[in-house]
Amino acid sequence: MLATVTVAALRTGSLRRAEAAARERHGLPPNPFSELDPQDEKSRAQVTLAHAMALQGRADEARQITTLELPRYRAEQKVGAGGLSFTKDISYALFVDALARPAGDPVRAARLAEAMKQLDSLSVEAKGLLDIRELRRWIASAQSGAA
Repeated sequence: MLATVTVAALRTGSLRRAEAAARERHGLPPNPFSELDPQDEKSRAQVTLAHAMALQGRADEARQITTLELPRYRAEQKVGAGGLSFTKDISYALFVDALARPAGDPVRAARLAEAMKQLDSLSVEAKGLLDIRELRRWIASAQSGAA
């Protein structure tokens, strides 16, 4: 539920609500009935928190988060992580890291290009999913200087 609240708040511009929900989500204990890596959920919560912070103009705080999360994603990718969820997660983290950097920063442009390249690697069916289409629009908007 908190993941949905966070994303809905980001989409509607309720950035303080998005931040609060992301913080609460991050603080939840791991699901003892899940076989999934609990770090994945913690990282998703952290990246959405960074997104809310970046949109509030708190770029330094947002970058502190993405600076910790991106190396984790890259390490997983080096040992074969892939698939739809992972690709979306790393692309989103790259996008948020880019948002937390000033326009004209070459790292910003590189992160946006890498995020789009990651999404381009998905199947046609995956590219048609709402979350993927939305993330692609956000990246394209940031690349054009609108975000």
